[in-house]
Amino acid sequence: MKPEPWTCSAAASAATRAPRRQGAMRTCTWMTTCGSSCEVFYRSPTPQRDVRGTGAAPLDEARGKVDVSFDRKGLLRDYRVWPETGLKTLENVPQLSVRPTDGEVYLAGMGASSAPGELLKDALRPEGLDIHVVRSHMVPPRLSGQDLLVAVSLSGNTEETAYLFDRALDMGCKAVAISSGGYLQTICRRRGADFVTVEGLATARSSLPSLLARVCQTLDFAKPGYGLTDKLKAAFLSLRPYSSSYSEPGSSMCEPAEVALWLHGATQVVAYHSPYAPSVGFRLKNVMSENAKLWANVSDIMDVMHDGITSWEQAFGAKLLLLRDSRDDDVIRTRFDLIGRRVESLGFQVKDMPPPEGDALSSLLASFYLLDLSTVYLALLRRLDPGVTMSQGVIKQELNRYSSLQRHLRGKYGP
Repeated sequence: MKPEPWTCSAAASAATRAPRRQGAMRTCTWMTTCGSSCEVFYRSPTPQRDVRGTGAAPLDEARGKVDVSFDRKGLLRDYRVWPETGLKTLENVPQLSVRPTDGEVYLAGMGASSAPGELLKDALRPEGLDIHVVRSHMVPPRLSGQDLLVAVSLSGNTEETAYLFDRALDMGCKAVAISSGGYLQTICRRRGADFVTVEGLATARSSLPSLLARVCQTLDFAKPGYGLTDKLKAAFLSLRPYSSSYSEPGSSMCEPAEVALWLHGATQVVAYHSPYAPSVGFRLKNVMSENAKLWANVSDIMDVMHDGITSWEQAFGAKLLLLRDSRDDDVIRTRFDLIGRRVESLGFQVKDMPPPEGDALSSLLASFYLLDLSTVYLALLRRLDPGVTMSQGVIKQELNRYSSLQRHLRGKYGP
């Protein structure tokens, strides 16, 4: 295979020297010296594997390699019923004391529980509704008694979220908690705050439809002019073809199985997202870590050409996903195109991910679904349980012993 130069084409004739192996990364380089005495490295292009060229549809090939026995918590089952889970949750409307407000909207949540706020923030910003997502225990400096704070935690025991919710009530804010119980339910019961029950699935990340539905129902009380519940119902209905076709080989949609097979073997995943949809990048980072146990480096495509593209000149084992959005203008599309071609020219595999069709909310929800399911397949291809997050469990046990937030909550509301 003819090597491709990284920089100096004058030294190309010397590239016939024996390659130096780069350890377990399986990447060959040719080191030569050009006329100006500068060192130039050559990389053999990374083979571009065409999944469809194997003679089997992507999902058929995945079935031959995926061991579903590793899916011990049933995440595949959860994702199969995403649309129906969301629609069923929307049928049960909570009764809240929240009244329409001109104040700001804050959504507090950690990890996957922040996803509803991140998604709605990207979908609704063009309509004039700005949602401030708080992934911390710290009180936002501009939070006031006129604002609404929605705390989201599937277990109800996320200490950062519960602590912030308690502080918001101290400040006289309008506050609503969404969880299955835990500290958030106890705080609401003791202090007379609104509590919305949510029935979770196997994990917080696979429970997104229920959490998202509850958040939209809550916001309809505070911001009734946006009709979020109706918009979300339409988004869930538009998701049905994706959930039904993920088991149909040869689908024209961006098959999760194909993405998983393409990602298989990468030591790190790099994703560049549209400035219109940072929630998609953040979600990929979350599910790539929790489901597939794989590093994901996520950046805004507008920043990359200024502070990120150079790192590809010394990267090994990485693959690049380009996460586009239907609202991208010519400036954004040009950067996706140019950066993708440059990374490919350095010998790396690049996969373009066009946005699903539909309005902003429907497209973002479908993107979440496809990326989530891709990482579940990837975990099973790697013979890993996508539902287990062992290190998180270890850290949480340690926090139960040492955390000042836990001491505050236990001292005020009991164990």
